[in-house]
Formats: sequence, structure tokens, C-alpha cells
Amino acid sequence: MTIQDNKKKKSWKQLIFRLLLLVLNIIIIIVLYVLLTDFGANPLIIILVLSFVFLIFLGPLLRGRRKSLYASMFPDKKKVQKEKMQKKEEENKRREEMRLFKMRHLNKIDLDFEYREPIIRKCDNCGLMIPKFAKKCPICGK
Repeated sequence: MTIQDNKKKKSWKQLIFRLLLLVLNIIIIIVLYVLLTDFGANPLIIILVLSFVFLIFLGPLLRGRRKSLYASMFPDKKKVQKEKMQKKEEENKRREEMRLFKMRHLNKIDLDFEYREPIIRKCDNCGLMIPKFAKKCPICGK
């Protein structure tokens, strides 16, 4: 028996199980409807109760892969560590690429430039930062 045959058997078993659950759901809904109408319940309440029961049974039928609540709240530590390691490797790879990029382009930088006067200067008297074009300091007037 191959793996594919085993999967086909499982899928047929799952299909039969789901059909049985669906039939059981319909039977329970019919019984509940009869009981609620005999009891004399409000039609709105009957509809709400029957839809609730139908949806409760419909959930497991439609859900494919089962994942427990615990597994969704507390992920696998090995998987989380593996993801962290992958992120670190990607970060290291990116840093190495940036380092190589900088090394390649560092030689192209021209350091031959002329010195210019600063745009902002400091007042000699009070120490206030003033623009270059100002004739006097607005605080001390020097």
C-alpha cells in the first residue's frame, strides 16, 4: 500500500465521517424543532436555537486541518527559534552586502573640496547662534 492509497482511504473515511455528522446534525435539528414547537416556543427563538445548533455542528465539518487552541496560543519553540535564526542570517547577509557596497563606492568619493564659511555663527559676547547675514546680535547688539 502506497502513501497515495493511504491518503485516498483517509479522504474517503473523512468524507463518510463528515456525511454522518451532517445527517446527525439534520436529525438533531428536526428533533429540536418538533420539541420546541410542541413546547410552544416563540418562532424567533426556534430559528435562533436551530441556527445555533446547526452552526455548532457545521464548524467541525468545514474545518480542514485541526489546530488546537493551545497550539495557536503557544507556538512551537523550535519553529520560533528556526525563524529567528533565519532572520538573523538574512540580517547578516544584508549587512555584509551593505559593507561590500560601501567598500566599492568608498574609492569613488572625492575628498578634494574647498572650505566655505559656515551659515550659522556664534556671537562672541553672549554665545547665541545667529545666521551669517546678521549684522548685529539680537540679544547683546555686538
